[in-house]
Amino acid sequence: MGESSIPYTTQAKKYGDWGEDKFIYAIQSRLPNCKLKKNIIIQTADGNAEIDCLILYKNKLFAIEVKRWKGHLVERDGDFIQYKRDRWTGETHTKLHKSPFKQIGRAIYLLRKENPENSWINSIVFFEEADRIETDSDNVWFDDIDALIYHVQNEGQASWGNTAEKFFDRCIAADYLYCNSWGKSLHCIIRDESLRFTTPERVLTRKDIDSISIVHHWSYDDLTIKTVSGRVYNVMRENDHVIVNENGHKYRYALCKLDFIQLG
Repeated sequence: MGESSIPYTTQAKKYGDWGEDKFIYAIQSRLPNCKLKKNIIIQTADGNAEIDCLILYKNKLFAIEVKRWKGHLVERDGDFIQYKRDRWTGETHTKLHKSPFKQIGRAIYLLRKENPENSWINSIVFFEEADRIETDSDNVWFDDIDALIYHVQNEGQASWGNTAEKFFDRCIAADYLYCNSWGKSLHCIIRDESLRFTTPERVLTRKDIDSISIVHHWSYDDLTIKTVSGRVYNVMRENDHVIVNENGHKYRYALCKLDFIQLG
């Protein structure tokens, strides 16, 4: 396991991530009493997947896939055809997309395999930018945030007892690695042993940490660690790294190549 370099973030990936952040903000502002996790990482022997957003509202769970496909969307033969007009030439371009309904269904299937709690999960696809949508199935989807909020509040299948909350608590939200100067980022799960820092006051572990900002010097790195309680600690590291799980594999990333780490 040598040291790796996190991948460049493409413009399409940045656009999609920005859409997810916008969606999360809209949900939190309209449903302040819900619990929410972003980018649920799923790694099983049968495959890997990611869920954009998992919402716990009362005793109901909602797994949501967010798509920022513009133009006219038509579901056909289990997939989607996107018709998008070029604003400069007026030409209409087509693109075939795999079904987001199948995508979220597979992710939920894998999530159930790694979670022992028997809880019902409601699946939703949210189309954020489309002008027109035509589907030939009875899958649940929305293109209006207020209609989605109404569905979460008033519809959807509930789970018995506290199984939904137990299921939600077991789900793992992605950690983020950022390299601002090179425009790189990565969703992954940082291993707990990489998140142990000794300060004069106390030892910090994963459960204590919210984020880590890194300032680089010639022979060492300054880490500013913000805790979940809001307190800030400063730690110096020399030639240190973090070890992560990514798509079922283990990788090591040097702190000198990172600028920011966000947990969960």
